[in-house]
Amino acid sequence: MDDIRPAISANPPRLLDQVRRHMRDAGYAWKTEKTYIHWIRLYILFHGKQHPASLSDAHISQFLSALVNERSCSPSTQHIALNILDGP
Repeated sequence: MDDIRPAISANPPRLLDQVRRHMRDAGYAWKTEKTYIHWIRLYILFHGKQHPASLSDAHISQFLSALVNERSCSPSTQHIALNILDGP
């Protein structure tokens, strides 16, 4: 059932649900929503479950460096993660 979007309340309390709500209201595709949530979740877990609002640009750089050094991600994958984390 990975191809069906789960329901989300109008004012969700959890961060990832808030991101989902924003993306649905903005008309993002389901596949894009899943990709964004994946990268945001990895970023949060990488930094010990800290809220992204408490993290700086240096934390994004640390995460992107870890993608290259620990996961051998390509530059295009790193660029996708950067665009998601450093978005609007």
